Amino acid sequence: MKNKSLKIIMGCFLASLFFACSANDKKEQKESCTTTTSAINPNGDSELALLMRQLRLNTDSLKQLIANKEGNISDA
Repeated sequence: MKNKSLKIIMGCFLASLFFACSANDKKEQKESCTTTTSAINPNGDSELALLMRQLRLNTDSLKQLIANKEGNISDA
């Protein structure tokens, strides 16, 4: 009895393994996703926002200058 049930279980396992690993010949569809970017602020950029962006760029340049010895710093 044990031998017969073991054979059935192993047969089911091998059959499921065969079907799971079989090659699927389905065509892959390439999907393209287009996004549109808009201005951060619809009312225009404030002086503070422009200054903060420039400070961020300068900070990134300083980080590169320290780590890689390459980068530049703006005078403004």
